[in-house]
Amino acid sequence: MDAHAPTPAPNNDKGAGGRTSLVDLLEDLSNPNKARGSAGMLTRAIRAGYIDAFSIDYGALKAEAVKLSKSDKPRLSRAGQRLLMQMALHDLKLMEIADKSDRLDLGLATENLGGTVRCIKGVEEEAF
Repeated sequence: MDAHAPTPAPNNDKGAGGRTSLVDLLEDLSNPNKARGSAGMLTRAIRAGYIDAFSIDYGALKAEAVKLSKSDKPRLSRAGQRLLMQMALHDLKLMEIADKSDRLDLGLATENLGGTVRCIKGVEEEAF
């Protein structure tokens, strides 16, 4: 074997020291020994925009985060709560995008003024 040839990747990247799959991370949320680290990794990935509601089973992730947040162990509970908070912020951002899209479709301004929603689909603008 050539000394300069790259070494072949192991079949199981997880055993090589890192979690490389969302499936692995979701499975690790149910494992008390790995849940805190996995929740932190998922929280950071959602915050950075690497994961969105359409790339994973969002319902399953939320169910696992709720279970984790109800843990008797404070560190696990906080990790679950952080994950739920980041998911809520992600959902809020998706709602803002949907609101902007609806306003754009209606030919209205695409920016909220005064921090309130100025157009809700199905509601007359004069109602505001």
